[in-house]
Amino acid sequence: MAEALRLGNSSGTGASLVLTDINKAQELEEIARRVTYLEMNNSLQFMAHFTAGLFFPHTDLDLFPTVKARLKH
Repeated sequence: MAEALRLGNSSGTGASLVLTDINKAQELEEIARRVTYLEMNNSLQFMAHFTAGLFFPHTDLDLFPTVKARLKH
């Protein structure tokens, strides 16, 4: 089995890079310009799936057959 990759404080590392390296700051600005904002709560279907997924176990156990099998025991 492969060893898990640990990122540590990736947000702190990214912030440090952007503050100390002009090339990284410019790269970040370019990425930010290409980001598309999508308002997910405008989609009733998404919100229905999202709110249903907040509960454990999930409200539709057929979507999680291994959880369903464990709960039967």
